[in-house]
Amino acid sequence: HESATTLFADIVGFTKLTSQMNNPQHVVRMLNELFSMFDELVDKYDLNKIKTIGDCYMVSSVPLVQHDENDCSRVCYFALDMLKAIHRYNERRQRRMRRRSSGSAAAAGTMSSTTTTPPPPPPLSLR
Repeated sequence: HESATTLFADIVGFTKLTSQMNNPQHVVRMLNELFSMFDELVDKYDLNKIKTIGDCYMVSSVPLVQHDENDCSRVCYFALDMLKAIHRYNERRQRRMRRRSSGSAAAAGTMSSTTTTPPPPPPLSLR
């Protein structure tokens, strides 16, 4: 592809945040909720979700079909809508997120239909 735009986003303070959570399933539930909102936006803007690693979400403008010269703008609009989705998430969770970049540890767990509600963790941020 002659032009491609890639977006990397991860949660600020993810390692510290998850170390304060009582159950790995709560971490998985949080990431699933966030990433599901982002997945809907990937479809909306016809982008390519590269992968998720831990709290990192990676998207590319390289589509399965050819588009015009608006690859970068589609990723920019995705990023703006991603911030709106984070805002909605934070309103529901009474948390704050922001954008930044860094690496962090990954957490995994199994979700079940019988879980307890975790105590609210500290604010979240995207880098």
